[in-house]
Amino acid sequence: MQVYGGVGRLHPDFVGRELDALREVDPSRPVAMNGFLPTSSVVRFSQWWRTRDQGDSLAVASRLADIVGIDYYPRHALVGLGPGSLYLDGGRFPWQRRLTRKFIESVSKQGKRWMVSEGQAEPWEAVTLPPNPQNRRMFSCRPEDVVRNYNAAMEWAPLENPPFAYLFWGAEYWVLRQRSGDPSYQGAFARILDEA
Repeated sequence: MQVYGGVGRLHPDFVGRELDALREVDPSRPVAMNGFLPTSSVVRFSQWWRTRDQGDSLAVASRLADIVGIDYYPRHALVGLGPGSLYLDGGRFPWQRRLTRKFIESVSKQGKRWMVSEGQAEPWEAVTLPPNPQNRRMFSCRPEDVVRNYNAAMEWAPLENPPFAYLFWGAEYWVLRQRSGDPSYQGAFARILDEA
């Protein structure tokens, strides 16, 4: 569950009361909550603006959940420019990796597990027409970026608290590409499986 979203925004106190009720009914299972990891100053500001009256979704998840999920989308299409887009790639910033490691260390010190609940594995574009361009790959997530995003998350992991899971967000896009004669996304995933 995200603390903010397109449906509406939920105050952390409300979410906390709901989780208390859930745990009362079913105390045997851990609760997982995810939040969006901002990978650049621009995205961090946008995140703050959207959640300013309720708090950062990752901070709320780390406070309330047993398993903290991270939504990791390092490349953002900012604006469409004709058939293309202007991008921001925050996944390469060393300061971002340090902040992410620090966050995971704080989650680990609380004795909580963490996971990547949404690892970007499909394009996230400002212009999506067509969503499956012939003989072209959307820059926000090429097949090599599926591997790069996974490897980045594995680098964040403290040895004593590796990720509980890594979920690839975009498998249906891989199928679309495969059906269109481009097996490269599924090939990138197979490479990760082979090397994991």
